Amino acid sequence: MLVRHDGRLAMIGDEAVAARGGSNEAHRSSRGQPAVDDELLELLHTWKLEDVLDDLAKEGYTLVKELEEDLPEGAVEKLQVGQKYKNRLHNLLVHLHATHQEREEQTLQKGTDVQQALGQMRANPSSAQVQREGCEALHTLVRNNPDKEIEIAAEGGILMVITAMAAHTGDANMQVHGCCALGNLSRNGKNKSAIVADGGIPVLLAAMEAHMGHAEVLQHGCSAIKNLSRNDNNKIAIAADGGIPVMLAAMKAHIRLAQVQAHSCCALRNLSRNDNNAIAIAADGGILVLLAAMKAHMGHVKVLEHGCCALRIRSLNDNNEIAIAADGGIPVLLAAMKAHMGHAEVHEHNCGALTNLACNNRVAIVADGGIPVLLAAMRAHRGHAKVQAQGCGALRNLSHNDNNRIAIAADGGIPVLLAAMKAHMGHVEVLAHGCCALRNLSRNDNNTIAIAADGGIPVLLAAMETHMGQAEVLVQGCGALMTLSCNDYNAIAIAADGGIPVLLAAMQAHIGHAEVQEHGCGALWSLSCNDNNQIVIAADGGIPVLLAAMKTHMGHAEVQAHGCGALANLSRNDNNTIAIAVDGDGIAIAVDGGIPVLLAAMKARTGHADVQAQGCGALANLSCNDTTSNTNNRIAFATNGGIPVLLAAMKAHMEHAAMLEHGCGALGNISWSDSTPQNRIKDEGGVAVVQAAVAASGATTACKEFGQTLLRKLVHM
Repeated sequence: MLVRHDGRLAMIGDEAVAARGGSNEAHRSSRGQPAVDDELLELLHTWKLEDVLDDLAKEGYTLVKELEEDLPEGAVEKLQVGQKYKNRLHNLLVHLHATHQEREEQTLQKGTDVQQALGQMRANPSSAQVQREGCEALHTLVRNNPDKEIEIAAEGGILMVITAMAAHTGDANMQVHGCCALGNLSRNGKNKSAIVADGGIPVLLAAMEAHMGHAEVLQHGCSAIKNLSRNDNNKIAIAADGGIPVMLAAMKAHIRLAQVQAHSCCALRNLSRNDNNAIAIAADGGILVLLAAMKAHMGHVKVLEHGCCALRIRSLNDNNEIAIAADGGIPVLLAAMKAHMGHAEVHEHNCGALTNLACNNRVAIVADGGIPVLLAAMRAHRGHAKVQAQGCGALRNLSHNDNNRIAIAADGGIPVLLAAMKAHMGHVEVLAHGCCALRNLSRNDNNTIAIAADGGIPVLLAAMETHMGQAEVLVQGCGALMTLSCNDYNAIAIAADGGIPVLLAAMQAHIGHAEVQEHGCGALWSLSCNDNNQIVIAADGGIPVLLAAMKTHMGHAEVQAHGCGALANLSRNDNNTIAIAVDGDGIAIAVDGGIPVLLAAMKARTGHADVQAQGCGALANLSCNDTTSNTNNRIAFATNGGIPVLLAAMKAHMEHAAMLEHGCGALGNISWSDSTPQNRIKDEGGVAVVQAAVAASGATTACKEFGQTLLRKLVHM
């Protein structure tokens, strides 16, 4: 972090420019070096203001170690200022860097040996200066040196630092070096646990609370908490010790300091991976604080990356999702994406946050211009699987809204989705979200045509074949094929691209998964509206697969409705009947035990109109024509209790025209030339039911014809 010093001097090259009233020495930093603060760096990030150097000439600054990390590469060259300003800034930065290196070398010379530093601290526990210098030496030694992290911990250095901080709470510099030492040591996994075990969390939090106005204490304290919070147990401990309010207070107290915000955002990101912490952060006002940090540092990638990720995790909670949107989070997330279109991690977390927020805020995200931003991010990072996965997820949730389906397609979303799926065919999350987004989009008729025209059908089938063991991919893939096949041309294309064997393989691979079976049966129902597809489905073994789905999921209404619909279509095809008969199998649906399955479905779902209508349709087709096979079907129909099932369906759904038509047709077929079923129909009260069906206001011409023919037979018996 780079922090402003209270002095009024900036060194520019060899010049010492004194500001209002005072000598050069009177305004030097207490550490002896000038520096640049976050406010200046923020200006450098934006490349907008030409008065940066004028500010430098008027203010004194304190340099800390993050100068090189925070200053964007090529910053000086990119500044839109005159060459004179560029030269002055370049000279300033060279001077600052040299001074910084010189101070680091001096610090190392004070104690480069761990044993020596710890020995001095043990020998002088009450000396604030010795303890402060010892902590300073330790944090310098351990920087970027994993071996020293281990050595210091092994020699008891962690407890000594914590003890020193606790003994000298009022010494701000002591707390700076102690926090910095613990922050560096906590990069080691074992040290994370040791620091907490030695009581480090309360000491760090006490330092931050006692010195809330001291930027460096907060910077290094937040950094230490950030590192510690990567451990699951520590997440709980930090919250239990009151760490969340302290972190939020630090962010509010130093909103202009990017490193305080970046470390705190990262700490909150880590802490919120615990569900209870996520709730607590929101309850303590953390959402507004995070958004304020992001708005104040829109040019700082780390603040945005960690802030976006924290919001993404918190938005998994429904209440937090609502709060983030209510607090203006959506425009902030979108602004962050637009400001850093080239930064993949910012887009990954932003897209993830928008995925979660889109569960309840679909209209607001689109109203704020979210779709073009999402698509731009996906185009900019085609090779980044996580960006594509989260982008597809956001489009998936947004596309549950009718108007959004139109907007996504209009903004070029369909080719972007397909490109993501093709580029990441091995990534389950990309494909699951992509298939679902295409499924939702295809509920719009124009999109159905566009998806096929853009090559969507082969992509969907490839996704399913590649991940035949992944139920979620198959659920969404089958669902997309179901909606796409409602278009006649797509139904032909899906079969031509080998879609029927893929669907059947998916259903067989996941016979116990209700959603796979539901959407698979639905796709076969739509596809079987085409005469040629009826032959292909039967030839590829589709009938046993459908019956297995229905038997396995007898309690699932949609599986039964879709299965009955598919069987009704398949049983209508004469070529299919002839082909199966030539093989000596009779009517395949009946031979494979279809009649008992159909009747069981109807009995299990008496109140479901589609199950009843499609079941009656299948039974009517199976019992039509006077062939040997169909005569056997009529007998099977009657002996399995089909007559009372049909009559119950008709009585329960007198308002359903297709139901009545199929019911009258089926009853007429089974009793065509046999007095036994005719008597059974009369005994079950069928005359009154058929009369009511014929007289129903919505009765079709076919219903009346079938019903009146049947009534004439029954009356004249």
